[in-house]
Amino acid sequence: METIFFRRISCTATMLALLGLFVVLLVPAGTALAEVRHTSMPDITVASASGSYKPYFPDIVKTGNGDLVVVYYWSESHVGGNGKIMMKRSTNNGATWSAAQTVVDTTYDDRDPSIVSLSDGTLLVSWFTYSGGPIDVRVIRSADDGAT
Repeated sequence: METIFFRRISCTATMLALLGLFVVLLVPAGTALAEVRHTSMPDITVASASGSYKPYFPDIVKTGNGDLVVVYYWSESHVGGNGKIMMKRSTNNGATWSAAQTVVDTTYDDRDPSIVSLSDGTLLVSWFTYSGGPIDVRVIRSADDGAT
């Protein structure tokens, strides 16, 4: 059994080394794998607590027209609430944000949204709804950069 264990480790190490070599050979000499740019833009608060309600689980995407759209869970508590999915938009690269709009508000707890922009510009927002029974995963789409 010890021999099999060491063979597996040896095979794994060999595979990782080959993968690393493959990546090195694909990247042209002098190409930076990642560029980190420092900006002097101040931190911006997109959504804050209001009364007993708080924003949770934000996700953000850049739309086809260049706007930034953030979605988040809005509820009185992290769990067990009657939350809804909210959205805000920035048309100036995050310097300022629109007022919040309700995206989804059923009679159940709509929570944990995610947003993605497809290659054709369609936005998809996914979330799950908890009603005390089975959990439903749901998706809505917008073909106009999130306007509707």
